[in-house]
Amino acid sequence: MSARRSSFAGLPCPPTANAGLWLDRFLEHQTTGKKDPAVVTAAKTKLLREVASIAVPEGYALAYARWKDSLSDVVTTVGVCPGRVIVGLGAKGPSEIGIHLDRTWGVPVIPGTAQKGLAARAAAGWASQPAWLRGGDDFNDLFGTTEAAGAVDFLDAWWVPGSLPVPLHLDVMTGHHDAYYARGEEPPSDMDDPNPVSFLTASGHFLFAIAGPAAWANEAMELLRIGLAEIGVGAKTNSGYGRIALPDRGIRLANLIQVNAQRAVADQHYPAPEAEPLPAPVPAPPIVAPEVPTPLPGGLPDFAALKGKLDPYQFAGDVARGRYRQDTREAALAYFKRLGTPEKKLVAIVSAYDRLG
Repeated sequence: MSARRSSFAGLPCPPTANAGLWLDRFLEHQTTGKKDPAVVTAAKTKLLREVASIAVPEGYALAYARWKDSLSDVVTTVGVCPGRVIVGLGAKGPSEIGIHLDRTWGVPVIPGTAQKGLAARAAAGWASQPAWLRGGDDFNDLFGTTEAAGAVDFLDAWWVPGSLPVPLHLDVMTGHHDAYYARGEEPPSDMDDPNPVSFLTASGHFLFAIAGPAAWANEAMELLRIGLAEIGVGAKTNSGYGRIALPDRGIRLANLIQVNAQRAVADQHYPAPEAEPLPAPVPAPPIVAPEVPTPLPGGLPDFAALKGKLDPYQFAGDVARGRYRQDTREAALAYFKRLGTPEKKLVAIVSAYDRLG
């Protein structure tokens, strides 16, 4: 059974769609009830693969620049994610596996609440003085209590435009022995089928910002740096996800011990090595606007100049959005047929023209 409205049944994923909207509203087939597991898995994977291919909206770079300019009185730093990070894995949605995206732009963000919890965990786990343990004076002053607000605000970390071609990536985790772990029905066996589950992750650079008095904000940023390097933010941190490198700002908290000091062995002849500095963020490459072919008087691109670079699904989406008139149908179909375009892609173009009326 289709999960879309009939008018959207054949709509291809536009390359600049809102990733959050597409993830929430454009699953092709229902995944509840008595469904073939293979059909359900294929529908979810297709949806996630489409979302991972979506480029960042054109206006996001301007929105990011405005956001950055508004942080003049805020402690900020750019963190580099060398692997993958996923925040909001347990969020509800059609795919049953979520990720936290900005509602306006569909771009991943790291919520300030997740940062605050991570910094608090780093303080409680690496503190050498009672004041920084949970319930201590310094801990309560920085993070707040049920009776009083904390000294700082952890702002959402925005993804830095241009740090990667796309911010989202398709990932997979494969479970084994589902009957044993989930229901305890039978002992595990090497004959059990694996159960691959696709999900989305994010990568790139993120702009972290903490507002508040400078002294407190700098201490909070140091705690966040330790937490991101040693614990990780979001889900699956035990599997290596969620690590982000913030530059070492040279700030040391008087009541915190160094991270490596906890790892010193009992034999004093073999002290723990000095911590290596984390890599500085790599400057983001400039954003280059893609080349747009010169339109002909009829509104159709100059196919001779394109040399087979126009994607059929992208073209069908442009037609559906009304960028081309009905009288361009024959020229467009002739062009894609000369390229040997598969029949199902030609059908998408024809369907898009048919909806023009």
